[in-house]
Amino acid sequence: RIKPEHLDRPIVWLDYERRMHDEEPALGSLVVGGGPEDSKDVVETIVFDARLAGAARQKELRLLPFVEHARELVERVRALDGWIAGYSEVELDELKKALPREAEWLEGVYINANARSCFSRCRPKIQAELEEGCDGDDRFDHVGLKDYLQHKELRYGYPKRLVGFSPASALQKVREQLAKHDGNYAAITPATKAKWVKLLEYNRTDVHGMRFLFHYLLRADGKV
Repeated sequence: RIKPEHLDRPIVWLDYERRMHDEEPALGSLVVGGGPEDSKDVVETIVFDARLAGAARQKELRLLPFVEHARELVERVRALDGWIAGYSEVELDELKKALPREAEWLEGVYINANARSCFSRCRPKIQAELEEGCDGDDRFDHVGLKDYLQHKELRYGYPKRLVGFSPASALQKVREQLAKHDGNYAAITPATKAKWVKLLEYNRTDVHGMRFLFHYLLRADGKV
C-alpha cells in the first residue's frame, strides 16, 4: 500500500496505447510528480511505432523505439529516486518485456494505481453503482478508469468528446491511412486526423485522470 508519507519521492505517471495483438505499445504519455490538479505539469507524449512517424512529426512528438524509451525511463526514475505508476500492471509488463534484466528493480518501484479495491473498501456505493452499470456477457465489460472519472461524485470533468471513444480503432485507422499515403500525414482524411488528435487527448487524459484518482483515494482512505 502507498501512503501519503511515501509521496516525498517523485512519481512518473504513465500510460501506453496499443492494439491487442501489437508486440509493443504504439505510443505513450507520461508526467512527473505534482498534485492531482497541478496544471503546470506538462505531459510528454512519445510515439514508438515507426508507422506513425508522419503523424508524430506533424504534432512535433518524439519518435523513439520502445526499448530506448524504457531505458530512458529507468535512468530517469533512478536519478529521481522515484516511483513509476500505471493504471494496472500492463505498463509494468511492457517495461519488463523490453528490459528483462531490470524486471526485479521495476517491480520494486512500480505502483499499480488500479482503483477497484480502494473503491470497494472506502467508496462501496460508487463501486456497486459502476459495477451494476457494467453488467454483461462481454469479457472486457468491467469498471475502468474512465468510468470512475465520469462519476458525478468525483467532479473530475471527463471530456464528453472522449466518452465512447475507441483508442484501438483510432490507432488502426491512422495506421491504415498513413500506409495508404506513404506516411504523408497531410494526405490522410480529415476524419482520420481528428481521430489522431483525439487519440492523443485520450492517452493524456488517462495520465492526468489516473493521478487525480490516486490522490482522491488517498484523501478518502489514507492509503492506496
